[in-house]
Amino acid sequence: MYRTRDVQLNRIFPLKIERKHMRSGQRTLPHTHEFTEIGITLSGSVEHRYVGKQERLSAGSVYIFTPGEQHALAHARDWSAYHIYFIPAFLGDRMRDLLAIPGFTALFIRATPDTLPDGFSSKLSRPMLRRITAFIGDMERTPVQGPAAADAYRLNTFVNLLLLLCGSAQIRNPAGGKRFREIVSCIEERITSGTKTILSEIMNRTGYTRNYLSHLFSKTAGEPISMYILRRKILRSIPALIRRGNVTDAAHEMGFFDTAHYSRYFKKITGESPRDYCRKMAASL
Repeated sequence: MYRTRDVQLNRIFPLKIERKHMRSGQRTLPHTHEFTEIGITLSGSVEHRYVGKQERLSAGSVYIFTPGEQHALAHARDWSAYHIYFIPAFLGDRMRDLLAIPGFTALFIRATPDTLPDGFSSKLSRPMLRRITAFIGDMERTPVQGPAAADAYRLNTFVNLLLLLCGSAQIRNPAGGKRFREIVSCIEERITSGTKTILSEIMNRTGYTRNYLSHLFSKTAGEPISMYILRRKILRSIPALIRRGNVTDAAHEMGFFDTAHYSRYFKKITGESPRDYCRKMAASL
């Protein structure tokens, strides 16, 4: 089992949907997950706190948190939301394709209207929220018989749901959004190269100076571009790490200088060393 507090995911089919409700004044303590969490607010509002930031979630707000990232909820006002928990590696090649879509990347870096004026918005329109809710209802009801068929149906419906979320990331500044998409696309294409090589490729392709590139990315994404690249490298390495259990191979495939360098950032981003992470995954089989 993958677990955190009161949430557990099956190792064979690690995908779970919960509808949560918090009465006015309720809160949650800061916590992390062993899996990815998508939150979609249906009604009411709540204060969402993470990495020294906070934002008010209301109907249509979407956030995505990856393993090891800490967050908390506070000052609820009759808040209701769907929470979807899953393991990205479970999606295999489909997840890699989704992560190459700028809209999905925007959701993963949690760009919000209040903090990132030139970036992406992860706020669903009312018609889109109704459509997303209908997809989730289909995943819960699963109108097919047999466990294997039901799992296949839920998986395909979930991928379609993710594609809808990709399309919901709206660009409010067309010029800034286009430049940002170009940078993110280059990072994903060259993710197995070293960080310096990736930055050089971006500058060659866009004509940006290092200072302008750093300023544009930090303003849009809310974090330094070098940290974003490292985090993407670590997240992209996890499927192979789980599949093979070889830390050295995972480090070299993602362009890290050595295993120590990879392990240091792996623990910083996930909260665990690569070997501890693999042992935990093996124990859950």
